[in-house]
Amino acid sequence: MKGYNLVYFDLRACGKSGGSTITLGKEEANDLVGVINWIMANKQAKDGQALNGIGLLGMSMGGNVALRGAIQLQETFVDNLAVVSIGAYRYDTMVEKSIKFWTALPDFFIPFIKHAAKQQLGFDPSTEIDPARYVGQIDATPVIYIQAEKDEIGDLADARAIFQQATDPKELIILPDALRFDAYRYPAEHPEKILSFFADHILS
Repeated sequence: MKGYNLVYFDLRACGKSGGSTITLGKEEANDLVGVINWIMANKQAKDGQALNGIGLLGMSMGGNVALRGAIQLQETFVDNLAVVSIGAYRYDTMVEKSIKFWTALPDFFIPFIKHAAKQQLGFDPSTEIDPARYVGQIDATPVIYIQAEKDEIGDLADARAIFQQATDPKELIILPDALRFDAYRYPAEHPEKILSFFADHILS
């Protein structure tokens, strides 16, 4: 529909994909790039439509993955890559707010949880899982950032910090009074915005 081929896939350690460890977006970006490369190598264009444009749409960790993956994909799809990132998060904020949102644990446990995660992952997610540190590497790829104002896990100030570090062309959509899961519904509730964005940048 609308001239798009769609692909949905399970990231590592999710659904039917292999692996035992979720890396919160760091290695999952490689999964994304691998899927795109496989598609380009194995799928044929239909109805005269060339497979030469990529639109990425991700939510939460998927939003982080889309941003990190765009850094690698932009080298191949120089003029035909566009990204919609919904609820991308900075790791420290996500952990601190998630503890309060999902559990009754006191803040005392937060440093221990972060230390355990660092040991398990083998890297420091406080620096690796922070889009504000790497979105500046997305060069000339249009990105829409969507953020709920009252996000229980993410943070509006973080979204603005990420957006500030991002390169143009870019757009930040703040959803007033919205909760995190309200933002996930944005593409379904505002399809004209998403479809026109991708049409302008990957179908033209």
